[in-house]
Amino acid sequence: MILYGPPGTGKTYNTSHYAVAIIKNEPVEDVKDKEKYDDKEVKKLFDEYREQGRVEMVTFHQNYAYEDFIEGIRPVLRKKGQGQEREKGQGQEREKGQGQEIEYELSQGIFKEISKRAEKKKTENYVLIIDEINRGNIAKIFGELITLIEESRRLGEEEETKVTLPYSGDAEKPFGVPNNLYIIGTMNTADRSIALLDTALRRRFEFKEMMPRPALLSDASTNIDGVNCKDLLEAMNKRIRILLDREHQIGHTYFLDVEDMKSLRKVFQNKIIPLLQEYFYDDYEKIALVLNNKDGNKDDFIKKEKIPKEFVGSDLIDKDRDVHELLPFDDDLWEEPGQYKKIYEGEEPENREPNG
Repeated sequence: MILYGPPGTGKTYNTSHYAVAIIKNEPVEDVKDKEKYDDKEVKKLFDEYREQGRVEMVTFHQNYAYEDFIEGIRPVLRKKGQGQEREKGQGQEREKGQGQEIEYELSQGIFKEISKRAEKKKTENYVLIIDEINRGNIAKIFGELITLIEESRRLGEEEETKVTLPYSGDAEKPFGVPNNLYIIGTMNTADRSIALLDTALRRRFEFKEMMPRPALLSDASTNIDGVNCKDLLEAMNKRIRILLDREHQIGHTYFLDVEDMKSLRKVFQNKIIPLLQEYFYDDYEKIALVLNNKDGNKDDFIKKEKIPKEFVGSDLIDKDRDVHELLPFDDDLWEEPGQYKKIYEGEEPENREPNG
């Protein structure tokens, strides 16, 4: 399964609930039920399963490769040695030089390791969590394993499939993926659309969309010195959908810990503003629209400034172009409730889903 959606919608957070549900062989709805499992209990169970080796986590990135995920030859620095010699044998090559010793060993990647564990204990479920799965080169990382992870080709299934891995090359012990190993991925759609994912990956995973859910914010968030964070988030996301698309909305988790104006200021300065700057490539006119600062008054977060006199009449600039400036972060207006209220004032609240 791949959980996908905009930043801050709880994708990584939810992987722990899915992992606990899989290992306990319970419906994920039961694990998410606060009356049965609170967040602390879920985290405790999740940490215990990681210590036991039944849950593993990895984050894909551009330099992550097959050798990291499955198996490969890696250099290992050993204690210092002297002289020059080369040794070969048993899957390793050694180089000795003045003041250093390097061995080249066959190393197992995280996927192969957890697969072997799961194969030894077939009565227990195992979970591999791949965070930011869309940031890696899927074809390069999975290699021939992209076929083996299919449900019908797992060990013990009717179409069980095994392959000889290229590095270990042990034809007598071909590798297969056990059917008690589950793979959960997360995907940030602000970075990459699902349509751009490797088609082989899309066929082999179920996709669960996770969008912003303002209803999950606590009731206390509706009155932070009169500021309604739910309405605030809905208003900004409505404008982002119009100016950009639904995949670049702002997640509700950014506001989960907001309890006063100081923490709201911190979230805006450290999370929301940088996110908008990234979304709109520092196009402050559009950022101003998202914040309902289109008039650019001097007390807005994004204010308009007059073109300096030395540029008036110049052919080098567009005379109709507005110059925008971000309110300095040390300005006390960042803790003024009215600044946040005007972001959603005049907006009709959207139909909200019930809390849960």
